[in-house]
Formats: sequence, structure tokens, C-alpha cells
Amino acid sequence: MRSANRRSKIENQKSKIPRPGFTLIETLISLAIMTVLATALGSTIVLASRALDQDANSASSAVAGRRAADRMLAELNAAIGFTERTASSVTFTVPDRDGDGLAETIRYAWSGSAGDPLTRQYNNGLPDPVAEGVQRLDLAYLLRTVDPPPPKEVESAEMVLIRHEDAPGGVFKEKQIMQDRYGGAYFKPLLPAGALRWKITKIEFVARKPLIVSGSINLQVSYATASLKPGSSNLASVSMASSALPLISNWVPVSFSSLDALDPAKGVCFTVTTAASGTQAMVMYEENGAPMTPNTHWMTWADGWSGPQDISDMRIRVYGTVTTTPP
Repeated sequence: MRSANRRSKIENQKSKIPRPGFTLIETLISLAIMTVLATALGSTIVLASRALDQDANSASSAVAGRRAADRMLAELNAAIGFTERTASSVTFTVPDRDGDGLAETIRYAWSGSAGDPLTRQYNNGLPDPVAEGVQRLDLAYLLRTVDPPPPKEVESAEMVLIRHEDAPGGVFKEKQIMQDRYGGAYFKPLLPAGALRWKITKIEFVARKPLIVSGSINLQVSYATASLKPGSSNLASVSMASSALPLISNWVPVSFSSLDALDPAKGVCFTVTTAASGTQAMVMYEENGAPMTPNTHWMTWADGWSGPQDISDMRIRVYGTVTTTPP
């Protein structure tokens, strides 16, 4: 018991002995080390933030440069003509963009000095910077010749392409249309320059019906032969009941839907025939007018079509359109 109490007293006395602290030198050295570490940490943060700013600026410049390049390439792809081509500038025209019918002029240019901007000038406006701080630009490129696009075709509105109604001093006559006795007209409209093709939409002719009819008439269109007579192949054919004709001579309209690609170099014949017996129609023509209409003449059939009768013309109106290319 006594030894145990003695050991307890010794341990209590040891616990009361004071522990040694940091010396002044140790404290100063620790503060110096902490100052160096703090300074280094602060420098690291500053450098990191500057690097982030530089990376952000570089990324922003790269995006702006890419956008400017994409825009320039897109506009160059639409170019229809060039007036300037150098390593650091290009001037070209693009199709009309503002509806005034005139091409637009665009110019991209760089001074050649690193850091200067790439500018874009639209028509007569001021150059506008599209990319800042350009370091290098080379607009030298290979050239190749391409065929121009085909010109746009323009179809006119429906109009009278050729007509003969009444010539001064002429005499109106009638032709009986019956089996093996026909009448017709040759015509070739005067088409505008650059005509690619023409279309017949409607033909009007003057006719009447006899008092008693029971058949029909055939209205046919064909290309003319070299002798200005109807060809062997019909381009279009329409059948009309003779009873549909007026009792008193008047203009009779005939519409066509398939005569839409006629050759401008060829003339056309319009004929009125019948396979029925007896008179099925009376078709009017005119003789000895002064002047008669050019590029058209009257013809008749009796064992063959008659040759050009320049002194006679069917009373006729030909309607249609003309397809041209603009100058």
C-alpha cells in the first residue's frame, strides 16, 4: 500500500513540472516561413487568374476569327464577279439583296500589319472591323473557270400572237366544210428575240352552221411542211359538234392544252375538216385586201392542200405565250 501511494505522489509531482515553449527565434523563423508560403500562394493565384483571362481572351478571339472567316467564305461562295484579288484584300459582287435589281459589292481587307483588324465594306458604306488583332491572313487562292448558270426563262402572259380580222378593201367569202372539202390557215407569229419556245392556248375563227346539221368538225393543228402545207402528224386535235356553231357567222373559240413547246423556227397550220357527209360548217376567209396579213395565208383541200394563197387569209386569232431568256 505504501509503495503504491508513493508512486502516485511521484507521478503527481512530475505532472506539475512546467513544459518548455517556442523560443523567440523559433517563432520568428516560423513567421518568415509562413510569409514566404503566403506570398507564393498569392503569386500562384494571380498567375492562375491571368492565365485564365488569357485563355478566355484567346478563346474569344478564336471564336470571333472563325465567325469572320465563315462569313467571308459564305459570301465568296455566292460571288458572281471579282474586281480585286490580292493576298490581303478581295472585292467582289453578289446577287441583289435589297430588291433594287442591282448586284451588291463587298470588300474584305487587312493592312498586312500584325494586330490590325480585318474589315468588311458593303457597297459604299464605311469599312467595318469583323475580326480584331489579326496576326496572319493570306487570301491567295487557286482559280478555276466554271460555266455560268443557265439564264432564267421567262414566260409571257397570254396574248394575241397573230391575227387576221379585216383588211382594207377585202371581200369576205365562205368555204363549205364537207367530206373531202376542207379549209385551213398557215401562220407563223413574229416572236421576240431570244424566244425559246411558244405556246398556243386558243384559236378563234369565224364560222357558222347550216340550217340542218347532224355531224361534227375536226379542228387540227400541225407543223407546216417546207411548202407551208399541213404536215402528216397532228400536234393537237379537237372535235366539235356542228350544232355548237352559231347560226350567224361569228368568232368561234377553240382551246388547246397540249401545244406548249412549239419550235420558234417552224410555222403551224390550223385546219377545219369533217368525215360526215353534207355541209357541216361554213368557214369565213377574206380575199384581195390591201394589205393582207403577212406570215399567214388561206388554204383549201380538194384532193390535196392548195399552195400558199397570199391574196386570201382565214379570219383568225391565235392566242398564246412566248418563253424567252432575258437580255
